[in-house]
Parts: sequence; C-alpha cells; structure tokens
Amino acid sequence: MQSAGLVLISVLWVSGIWGAVAAWEAYRRGKSWLSVAWGAWIAHSVALGGTVGLLLYVLLGHRYEFHYAWAHGSRQLSTEYITAALWEGQEGSFLLWMLWHTVLGWALFIWKDAHRWALLAGLLAINGYLATFLLGATVPVWVVALGGALLWGLWAAGNLPLWARIVGAIVLVGSLLIGSFWIKAFLILVVLLLSGIKRIPFRAVIGAIALLLLPTGGSWGSFPFLYVWEARSDVPVGFIPTDGNGLNPLLQSFWMVIHPPVLFAGYASAALPFWEGLLVVREGKLTTESSRRLLRWLWLSVGLLGLGIALGAYWAYETLNFGGYWNWDPVENASLAPWLVLAAAAHLIWVWRRTRQGTALALGFSLLAFPLVLYSSYLTRSGVLSDSSVHSFTDLGLGDWLLWGVGISVAGIAVLTIQHRSRFSQEGFVMLGRSALASGAVLLTGLAGLLVFLTSLPVINKLLGTNWTLGSKALQVYYEWMGILTVPVLVLMGYALMRAYRARGWEVVLWLSGAALSAIIAGLWIAGWDLVYHPSYRSLLESPNWINRLRGAFFLLLDDLLWGGALIALGGALAVLVQRKNGRHIWAVLAHSGFGIMIIGAILSSGYEKVLSQNFNPRSPGSSDNLFLLRGGTTVALGYFVRYEGLVEPVPPIRDVRPVMSERGQTLWRFRDSLGLLYQIWVPDGVLSQGGVFHPVSLPSAQVFIENNLAVLPIEPADRRYRYKVQLTTLDSTRTYPLWLEADLSESSGLLAHPAHIRLWHGDLYVHLTSLPRTEGNPIAQGILSLSIGDTVQWEDLSIKFEKLTEVENAPHPTFRAWLVAWKGIPEMAQRLPVEFVIREKEMLTPTAGLPSLGLSVALESISVKEGKLNFRVALRRRPDSFITLKILYKPFIGLFWGGILLILGGSFGAMWHHTRHRIHSV
Repeated sequence: MQSAGLVLISVLWVSGIWGAVAAWEAYRRGKSWLSVAWGAWIAHSVALGGTVGLLLYVLLGHRYEFHYAWAHGSRQLSTEYITAALWEGQEGSFLLWMLWHTVLGWALFIWKDAHRWALLAGLLAINGYLATFLLGATVPVWVVALGGALLWGLWAAGNLPLWARIVGAIVLVGSLLIGSFWIKAFLILVVLLLSGIKRIPFRAVIGAIALLLLPTGGSWGSFPFLYVWEARSDVPVGFIPTDGNGLNPLLQSFWMVIHPPVLFAGYASAALPFWEGLLVVREGKLTTESSRRLLRWLWLSVGLLGLGIALGAYWAYETLNFGGYWNWDPVENASLAPWLVLAAAAHLIWVWRRTRQGTALALGFSLLAFPLVLYSSYLTRSGVLSDSSVHSFTDLGLGDWLLWGVGISVAGIAVLTIQHRSRFSQEGFVMLGRSALASGAVLLTGLAGLLVFLTSLPVINKLLGTNWTLGSKALQVYYEWMGILTVPVLVLMGYALMRAYRARGWEVVLWLSGAALSAIIAGLWIAGWDLVYHPSYRSLLESPNWINRLRGAFFLLLDDLLWGGALIALGGALAVLVQRKNGRHIWAVLAHSGFGIMIIGAILSSGYEKVLSQNFNPRSPGSSDNLFLLRGGTTVALGYFVRYEGLVEPVPPIRDVRPVMSERGQTLWRFRDSLGLLYQIWVPDGVLSQGGVFHPVSLPSAQVFIENNLAVLPIEPADRRYRYKVQLTTLDSTRTYPLWLEADLSESSGLLAHPAHIRLWHGDLYVHLTSLPRTEGNPIAQGILSLSIGDTVQWEDLSIKFEKLTEVENAPHPTFRAWLVAWKGIPEMAQRLPVEFVIREKEMLTPTAGLPSLGLSVALESISVKEGKLNFRVALRRRPDSFITLKILYKPFIGLFWGGILLILGGSFGAMWHHTRHRIHSV
C-alpha cells in the first residue's frame, strides 16, 4: 500500500508539472497539443483521486501502522470525524487544496470557458507545486543545481543565444552550490533589471528566479504514507498501534467537517483571478470581455473565501469560550487579508469598466490576492506562529517551500509588469482623486496591509532578531488601527455607491445618519449602557496625564464614528435601492448594506455586551463576574435565577449498543441513552455471571449488563464532553431556559469549556463554565499509595489491590512487575495492571502504566525495603460536579452581525452569477 501511495503521488507531481506545460501549449497552439494535455489532465485527476481515496481508506480502515492514521485517526471517532481527520494534518490539507483546484478545472470544461486551457495550466502548475510537499524526498544540492541549470538552459532559455545559456547555467549552478543568500539576492536583482532593459523571454527570467529562490538541502515535503516506525525513531519496526491519537477535542465538531473544505475552496478559487490577470498582462490589453471574466472569478473567490471565514467565526462563537467570534488570531487575520484584497480588486475592475482608467492598479490588486493566500499558508504551516496562534501547525520543513511559492508568484507579477509596462495606463493614482469607489478599494487594501504587517511581527522578529510583540494589548491595537481605517471605508461605501448608480440625496443620507446616531447614543445613555468600548480606555480617561485623556477621548469618539460610518453605508445602499428600479444594482446594495449592518452588529454585540453573572456576594468563592454554584444550589444573576443541577448522567433505557474495538482483554462498547446521548465504556472480556451481573458475550447480554449497572460503571461520554445541567429562569418566573454546559476535561490543557446560547430576539445569552473542582488547575487527582502484597485500599472512587510481584525472565537487567488490580463499584469489573520496573546500577527505571478505561495511571515511586512495601505514584482523571463557576454574557443584537455577513455573501455570489450569465463561450 505504501508503494501504491508513492506511485500515485509521483504521478500526481509529474502530471501536474508536465500537464501545466501541455495545457499552456494547447491554449497557444491548439489541436496539436490537445491530446497530450487531455492525457496529463486525466492522469492528474485520477492520481489525485487515488491518493485522497487511499488516505481515506487508511483512516477509515484503522490502518494504524501508517503514521498519518495513527496521528489523526481513532477507532473511537465517528465516521464524519475520521473523514475530517483527512484535512487535520498538513499533508491531507494540501490534498484538499489540490482537490478543489481539480474541481475548478473540471468546472471550466463544464462551463465551456474560453480560456479553460490557460487557466487549467495555472491550476496544474499550482498542484504540481503543492504535490512537492507530499514527496518526502531529500535531494542533494548538487543534483538540484545541475538538473535545474540543465533544464533552464535546454528549455526555459531555449530562445537565448547559446553563449548566454551556457553562462547563465554556470552562474546558476555556482550560486546554488555556494548557497549565499546575498549572492542569490544580487543575481535576482540583476535578472529583473536585465528583463526591463532588454526583452528576455519570460520563461528564461522566471526560470532563473525560481532556481535562485529554490530551497536546497532539506526534505521535499512530508510523505503521508510513512509507517509509524519510519516517522518515529522510538517505535520498533513492525509495531502496529491498536488505536490512534484521534482529533484534538476542540476539533471534534460539526464545523470541522465543513469549515476547512469551504475555506480551502476559497483559497483554491483565488488562483483563477491570478491566472486570468496574468493572461491579461501578457496580452497587454484589458478588454470588456476580460474585465467581465476577472469580475466573475474575483466575486466567486470573495464569496467562497468569505463563506469560509464566516463559518470559522461562527464555529468560534459556538464552540470556544473567549466570548466572541473574532479574536484577531494571526491565522484568522491571514485569511482575512486576501479577502479584503479580492474585494478591492473587484471594485477597481468595476471602476475600470465605467471609466477605462486605472488599468495597472486594477490588475495589480487582482494579482496580489494569490500570493497573500500562499503567505497565509506559510504563516500557518511554518511553525513561526506556534507561540501566538491556536491554528498554527508544527513545522514539517515546509516553510521555505511556501515562501518559495510566494516569491515565484510575486516575481512572475513583477517580470510581466516590467516587460509589458508600456501597454498599460499609469493614471491609477490620478483616478483615486476622481473616484470614491477606487479610493475605498485602496483603503480596503490598506486594511489588508496593516493586518499583514501586524500578523507578520513573528516573521519580522525572526528576520531581524527583534522581539516586537503586541502582548496583552493585541485586541486593543487591532481595534484602534483597524477602526481608524474602517471609518472612511464605511463612509465611502455609502457615497461611492450613490455616485456609481447616480442616486440623489447624499446630504439627506448624512443628516439622517447623524440624527440616527444621536438618537442611538441618547437611547443607550438613557438605558444605562456603558459607552466606553474597552476598559483600558476608561483608565485613559481617568488618567492624570492630559495626553492619555486626549487619547482615550479620541478612541471613544472613534466608536461613535464607526457607528456613523456604518449608518452612512447603510443609508447610501437604501438610497440606491429606493431610486433605482432596473435591478442591476441589487447585488451591490446587498453587499454594501450588509457591511454596514455587520459593523453595527459587531459594535453592539462586542462593544456593549453586558456581564450578567456579576457576583455581589462577598463570601462567594467566585470572582466579580463569575457565579459560584454548588450542586443543587440556586443564585441570582442580573435578570435571572440560575440553578445548577449537576452532571448529566446516562438515563435508561439504553439502545444502539455496539462494540467499537478490543484492546488488552477488554472491549469498548458504545450506546445511546434515552436522551440520545452517546456514551462508551470499557468492559473486561472475562466478567463472570454472578449476582445479577452478566457476561457480555453478545449484544443482548452486554446491553443488560450495562443497563443494570449504569450507576457504578466507569461510563464516559463518547465525545469526551461532560455536560452540566443549568437552568436560567427569569425573575418573574415566566420563562425557563434549560442549558447543558459542555466541558472537555483534557489532561494536557485542563478545562476546555464550550458555551451554550439562549437566542432572544434582541440578542444572545452566552453562558460557559469557567472552573470545576480540580487540583492546581488540572482535573487530575494525584497521590502516593504504599502497598504490601495483598493490600487493598480505597482511593478516590477506586478500589486498588496489590496482587503479586513477579520477575521477568531473560531480561538483560533485573526486571520486575508489580501486578495491581483496580475496579470501580463492583469487583467483577476489576482490571489488572502490570507496573514494570528495572534495577540497573543501583538505579530504578520505571515507565508509567495506565488503564485508560478508568482514567488511571500508575508508576513506581520508590521501594520501602524495611516495611516491605512498594510506593506507587497514582493519578486519576476526575469527573467533577460538586460545584461549578460560570459566566453569563448578554450580546445585544448579535443577529445583526450574522445577518450582515449573509447579505455580504449573497451580494458576492449574486455578482458572480450576474457576470457568469454573460460569459462568452469558446467556439
């Protein structure tokens, strides 16, 4: 199977590179290359489908001898989560990315796109590049240098004189072998200058730059079909784990199944305006037809990438407990920056269609988004953000290769621009003073640039050896700087839309927006809302330093300006909607009004949220904004009684009982209770039938056994999320809201709480756990048990017996096993655990042994020879429910935020559909 994977990935790589050449020649020369291009495209599609299918088979078939299946899959995961494990790892996510490129390629044929072979050449080139990350091969530098220089001299530089090819090949070989960064940078600058002074073929220029930027000396990617013992040196050859690590608990969500595929669809679609734009630059003329084609691809990418970002924000709001939907995480920012550039490019192309001005500016922004997509992948996958982002992958040596892709795409843009600069108008900056829409688009790109700069601080630190960081003020910095630029963007949204569709009444929109803003602020003040957006601004306003007070007043004013800008954007859209009757404006109205509504919803739900769980009891252990509740207890929050009823336990009768896996003489059984919740339990295969306890040798007997002993068996939720029952009741007792607050108790990261939501017409109640009974921040009970042979002790809720001590024969050093027996509730459920230790040169070595079914781990701490006892260090994962502390937030009118996003997406996809209707088919 590993050989099959190697063959498939090799075909994938070769067909991607060769297919790109064949498809481009088919576009240029027509029928003579069509059969070759078709063959390469079909081979590439089959190889990609085979690779994805084989990796899915490895995951779904529980083939844990393969490292990818062991690292990301598990028998305990449901089918949809095992499928999602395909794109949890880096290798699988690259395959997903390539799969979307292939889907888009086939869609070009279905649409009978006139430029399908040219665009297909670009998609195949990217797939060939991405397939490099799956090779896992280490190629010597001299092989890369000689092979690359030979390929450049014979093919890329084929139109140059022989002496130029020879000299160029020698220079390239020498620079690659020497490997000096400064020499390569100097040579790249020389190549760019020569391409501008003398017309050198594009293929020769970009080929030379590609070789000079090429990472050398490391591994080419990570092969996804490595065996466990090949990926990990500590695993003996031939060892096959019985189960895998499974998905991270935070990723075991419905949103993991749909969010990454949609986001990667957005990333993949960004390649279409990039290659379409390069075609326009190469042909030297932006036409009505090509501008419509660019708009089609730009709006498709804006819609898909925007949908992926929106799903990620909703996932964060539904699952994470930081209290919002956007945390300015570096990887979140890295996906938002290309979206802003794509939206800006679409608006600039629209302006060009109206004015025939700003060609270079419009094309430049259309080409910029794809390099930003590659750069965002670099930030995610290089490990450079490992200390500042929860989304970051560990470094698999792919960072340099991703930067290579960024460099090549930027170099391609630069070379084509230099070589064809005389064909395009240079009046872009003059146009900014005449077109409000163009000015707003440039400001959107400014927002993207600011995001990229702040997000790239770890990269800058790595390059310059500095230590710049935003630290605890990251959210404040992002709000301040992004807010300053967002205000004029919002104002221009309203004004430019009215100008574009010749709507009258701009002064009326300004007056009505001002009146609405005054009414809103007055209403909030009368209702007692705190108008200071962030606590840090309050400290600035109360500072004795007049500069700090001025700064605090400015950013308090910024909040009002955002309000006003959003109202102007919404008012401008409504003015166009009322005055224009032909319907061509509807998609622009939807998107622009949606942006204004989204900003209003963000200000209300984040800037004016209220903490309802204020703790006014000075004797309560809870903090000032957390409620402390004992099991069965009731307390008061602002506007509600809050009652805690305890941990949700399985309720009989049970159903859908089935075995999942067997390991070390025990079987994992899963079942659903009467509430439909999925639970699991490990049952030893040797349980005896006595005293009403049945031997689970079949499904009926297992069901009877589990159901009769639900109260004492170590049952846990199958998704490892413990649910705590809480009720919120209005103070007048007219409405009661039952909630299940979920918590994953992870030994590595402690409490991972998932919020619950109460949807009200005027906002959401956002409720989540903040703490549970635990020891020093970790829900693990720890202790030392001193036992002689035959001793039985009660510890926590377990019974533990020291059964016997045996010696391991034929071991190189004296090796012993202390056999412990542990059970919970009934002795018939006892499980044996050998704790092994080695005596070597007056030193005792002992690994930790464990019973995962009980959450118990044991290691030998020491030996008390005089007392005849062994001292065991034990740890047990608790399932605490004696008390909880929770936080309740009220997020007013958050529905406006989500509604605004839906309008933006509707406008984007609608604009794409509008321009697709007018597409021009090939003959």
